Amino acid sequence: MPAEVLALVARSNSLGRDRRITNYGGGNTSCKVEVEDPVTGESRHLLWIKGSGGDLGSLTVDGLAVLDLDRVRALRRRYRGPEDEARLMGLLAYCRYGPAGPSPSLDTAFHALLPAAHVDHTHATAIVTLATCARGPELVRELFGDRVAWVDWRRPGFALAVELLELVEGRPKLEGVVLAGHGLVSWGDTSEACEATTRSIIDAAADLVAARTTAPPAPRRTSTPRPAALAPHLRRVCSTDRRSVAAFVDAPEVLGFLDNPTARELVDRGTSCPDHLLRTRDRPLFLDLDADRDLRVQIDEAHRAYRDRYRAYYERHADADSPPMRGADPRVVLVPGVGMWTFGADARDAAITAEYYRQAMEIMQAAEGLGGYRPLSDRERFDIEYWDLEAAKLDRRPPPPALQGVVALVTGAASGIGRAVALALGAAGAAVVAADLDRPGADAVADEIESGGGAGTGIALDVADEDSVIAAVEATVERYGGIDVLVNSAGVASGEPLLDTTAEGWNEVAAVFGRGTFLLSREVARAMITQGCGGDIVHIVSKNAVVAGPGNVAYAAAKAAQLHQVRLLAAELGAHGIRVNAVNPDAVVRGSGLFRGEWAEARADAHGVSVEDLPSFYASRTLLGEEVLPEHVAAAVLALVDGTFPRTTGAYLPVDGGLPAAFPR
Repeated sequence: MPAEVLALVARSNSLGRDRRITNYGGGNTSCKVEVEDPVTGESRHLLWIKGSGGDLGSLTVDGLAVLDLDRVRALRRRYRGPEDEARLMGLLAYCRYGPAGPSPSLDTAFHALLPAAHVDHTHATAIVTLATCARGPELVRELFGDRVAWVDWRRPGFALAVELLELVEGRPKLEGVVLAGHGLVSWGDTSEACEATTRSIIDAAADLVAARTTAPPAPRRTSTPRPAALAPHLRRVCSTDRRSVAAFVDAPEVLGFLDNPTARELVDRGTSCPDHLLRTRDRPLFLDLDADRDLRVQIDEAHRAYRDRYRAYYERHADADSPPMRGADPRVVLVPGVGMWTFGADARDAAITAEYYRQAMEIMQAAEGLGGYRPLSDRERFDIEYWDLEAAKLDRRPPPPALQGVVALVTGAASGIGRAVALALGAAGAAVVAADLDRPGADAVADEIESGGGAGTGIALDVADEDSVIAAVEATVERYGGIDVLVNSAGVASGEPLLDTTAEGWNEVAAVFGRGTFLLSREVARAMITQGCGGDIVHIVSKNAVVAGPGNVAYAAAKAAQLHQVRLLAAELGAHGIRVNAVNPDAVVRGSGLFRGEWAEARADAHGVSVEDLPSFYASRTLLGEEVLPEHVAAAVLALVDGTFPRTTGAYLPVDGGLPAAFPR
């Protein structure tokens, strides 16, 4: 691999990990390298550029698109004007070089035409502040003189590339350009020089912004409505077009911006740069709530008005060639005194949208202070949002996982069945809250989900304590906007015969399996009904709920009550689209938090085997002769909640290897 390419990756990572310089997935970098063609042995000039949709901070060599530079530059001769952009961008596919890699960026044209060996394109907060300020051209001249030029807004493509090339040819000492309403393009003869130039321009802009703007006053935070009370309502309306997951931010700078008397008017002018549009839409939903009016009514009214306005925006600018409207729900909701919610297809998407809009708020406030915030016009924003080339980028996304957009709360998640269920739901795309008395264990499961590319959060939960249950459900709703799946998997071991069972022991088991599942189901059902998206509640019960046997009266009676609770809840919640089902496992020994210590020894003694032989003993009792593992139970839960059984409720599914005595009747 050429040293210049390795230096490009290092530079990209350095710039991309500095959130002052670019957001996740924003910006692009490139280098031009002369190499020997492995087939002909001839010298070839290649352009290496960050692939479309990639992230600078985590970029690797595999994330670079490689193009034949001479062929890309030859496209300039084929260019017939702005109406020709889509055709020429399509021809970039014929300029790719070597084994298949990612699609080239929409900014490839100016990276190729600019003569410098190394080019950076970034969206630094301070630069976009200048780029969206009414006094932007004046401030750029004052700050940089002949070092940096101002270029009026032009959509990315060959027209912009030709304009930049002609500018550089006329001003060979130029080091960069500020693109109005967009960002910075800078360059250098080496990777080190390019990064140094990029950072020096951004630092100078940041110093000017800091010197000429004032920090907002201390923010106001209201006590009502609480975020957890608002979130299910917001998720309900923001999931009209598709189910969405939320991110909530109440950082001081967000609350401070919303306290600004001009905040509503600023956000109504539209978002600050093209990169933001595709995630945040042109405007947020701004909710100034009246404490004396019904919360649901206010949110519904504001949402209807937002959708009507967005539809009018689309119809005003769309023509026969425009892509269909991509829904009309807001992706950002601002509530003064409370905070900001952002919505996305999954938790990661929502969090990135939050990052983008936090930057947008900072830019709006600073640009207004510097001389007036002036973003792109509605027409220009629409042309970016519904550009057919941007639509093609969306079409290249991989198909969504089965549980994308789903939020799940799993109890008893630190070990055994609960852990397996949490990991399976996370792998299927759900945002998972792993809850357990063992908080470090719950955190470890959440970390494992995150390390696999999913979204996980660990919380402490005592299912028998009402306050703890309410707090856990509120934490889930506040974190992700709502809840779609509850898996009651928390358990406790008990195996005493009747005469040895104490009232305290009976109450302890009943508190977990009866009271605990009741409390959780009640609080989760409140959130599900409010958000209006239906949902699934699954109880992990037991073979012992339907098979009588000696020596476990408290455990089996509590499990039988838990199973009947499934039927009762299914009968009551079906009208709200909420399915309630059970999984009945048996003898899940490996990885179990219950089959440890005295409980395991008692079970082994009762069956006349060693603790080590318990798995094989239980397997020998089944029709299939196979051990039941936590993953088998998790697979059954996944099938119940992933849409495989959309018309099933009030049922129980045995996962016991085949026990005739436990067959459903």
